[in-house]
Amino acid sequence: MRFFFLWLRHILKRHIVTACLLGLALAGGAALAVFVYGSAPATGGAQASVFSLQAVPTVSASASAFTPPTAAASHSSPASSRSSSASAAYTPPATVALQRLSVQQPQTIDGVLRSSARMAADTVLSYPVAQIDVSVGDFVTAGQRLCQLDTTELDGDIAAARQAVARAQADDALKLEQAQKKLADAKARLAADETRLAALVQSALLSLEAARHQEAVTIADQWTEGEAQEAARLAEIARETLDAYEGTRTQIEQKYQNAEANNIEISQEERDADQQLLDSLWDAAGIAQVNWDEAAAAHRAVWESKYAETYAQARPSPAQQNYEKALNDQATTLQENQADIAEAESDVEAQQLAGSAAAKQADLDKLLLRLAQAAVYAPIGGTVTEVNAQVGLLPGATRDGSSLFVVQDTARLVAEVLVPGDAIVQYSLGLAATVTVPALAGQSWQATIAAISPAANRSGIFTLTLSFAAPPQGLRAGTQAQVHFSGSQSREVLASPESAVMLNARGQNVVYLYTAPTGAGQHGSVREVSVQTAPAGEGMLEITANTLKEGDLLVANAAQYAAFQSSVTLS
Repeated sequence: MRFFFLWLRHILKRHIVTACLLGLALAGGAALAVFVYGSAPATGGAQASVFSLQAVPTVSASASAFTPPTAAASHSSPASSRSSSASAAYTPPATVALQRLSVQQPQTIDGVLRSSARMAADTVLSYPVAQIDVSVGDFVTAGQRLCQLDTTELDGDIAAARQAVARAQADDALKLEQAQKKLADAKARLAADETRLAALVQSALLSLEAARHQEAVTIADQWTEGEAQEAARLAEIARETLDAYEGTRTQIEQKYQNAEANNIEISQEERDADQQLLDSLWDAAGIAQVNWDEAAAAHRAVWESKYAETYAQARPSPAQQNYEKALNDQATTLQENQADIAEAESDVEAQQLAGSAAAKQADLDKLLLRLAQAAVYAPIGGTVTEVNAQVGLLPGATRDGSSLFVVQDTARLVAEVLVPGDAIVQYSLGLAATVTVPALAGQSWQATIAAISPAANRSGIFTLTLSFAAPPQGLRAGTQAQVHFSGSQSREVLASPESAVMLNARGQNVVYLYTAPTGAGQHGSVREVSVQTAPAGEGMLEITANTLKEGDLLVANAAQYAAFQSSVTLS
């Protein structure tokens, strides 16, 4: 097209009149645009050849035509033509406004049947495959063996590990016996030292108490020497007075005995005098006794006070030092014995818990665990759909690094459908639906939504999983299906005519967003926006894109715009 315009322009330079006639013929017969060198601004809808975005009229949702530029229908002198060519006005592309529609939630959504459970069976061990027990299509139960690994090398490692455990156990037993003997000896020393040192401390204590007593008695005696002498003097007086009484009483009694023996009459006056004498002597002896008792009590009180005071403060140097040494020796020796016992107990405990046999046993247990894992078992009951294991090869040597086996529960199929993010709120767990398979006309199965993906994928799509009340029989996972929901609800969406959306070279659905000019003499702009689409009915498409909003202007015919873009310069 561009080469045609250039050729036509070259002809017009030399044959202006002929070009005018040719331009009129082309405009009337084929509605083509012709460049007229030096032409004046066109009237009556004529447009210049350069695509300029200026004032953009908004068209209705039914508009879909892209209007290409048309040439001016008149011409003038070469001079005026050059002037008007530089300032010619251009018409922007036809656009449609992105509008908000109320659409019905589709009752029928295309989906696919999948197994309710699909699990791979692999192993983390690096031993060659020795035997494969199943083939594709075999039905297996959960826990059934699928293949056996070659454990020749592993068996040798286990035998060596058992021998290492036996040697370590014997060594640990000897070390434990030695540690236990060390503990018993330490406890025996503690018991003997406790008895011996307790006796030494008791003996030193008795010696200390005796020395303190003697020192206290000596000081108390010295302190109360005057009181003791006074008490002794009064005691002597009391004894003399009492002796006088006793001697006088004995003489009078002897006198009366002699008088009675000799029949001598003793007068009453004499008897009374004797009695008075004895009474006076008795009273004197009593007074002397009281004086003595008081002096003795006073002496005892002072002595005992001084004794107690002195005894409490007495620290006889040799005895005190001997006692303190005995206590210190006892504490030090017992502390050393306790430390020896604690060390021995720690050795025994360490030997019991962390002997070399424990580490060797742990190594053996790991090998035994590998032996138990040296076979691959079915993780679930179902049909074997993939067998990638090969005899003689390591498990990781499967093609494309795929799993050794894949087992699917084909007896319990589910249906999966995809729902846009803005429609997911219309679906809930337990919602009823009818599932059909296009290949099996007339058959249907009742199902309910059993799971909804917790998050949308990168395209903003959620997955609904439907479980069957009575699972379909004879069908395989991957079969195409249709899910018919029993009810529909309306929802608000952004929509545009189908002509405003096209598939670009990268396989993306896109629209062309037009931005109007902001001032006089300025041009608008167009940019490509990637969108998600869904049918909205009556030639409209639901548009989903974070950067679009209601009222945005879209190029009405995206495909024509893209086709003309290679020959049109956007200002």
